[in-house]
Amino acid sequence: MGDDTYHMILAHQDFQGRHYYEHLGQDPNARDQYLGEPWYALAEQFADDWDQISFDPDYPTKPLSHFEPLVRQVFGSLHAS
Repeated sequence: MGDDTYHMILAHQDFQGRHYYEHLGQDPNARDQYLGEPWYALAEQFADDWDQISFDPDYPTKPLSHFEPLVRQVFGSLHAS
């Protein structure tokens, strides 16, 4: 994992907070403290363009059973290593 990815994940809550912090009495602009960081645009894109839309209740999601074979394959290969 690169430094940019690490910092994006570490600060993710403050970036996602743009969408709900105000409902908790917190600053929805908390992400601004990271302005100027080389990973800021990545964290902003992740929170706003990818993560936020994952909360759409009308999105046609597949049931968990759809993913079971893949999960078993991944964890089975880890166990065999």
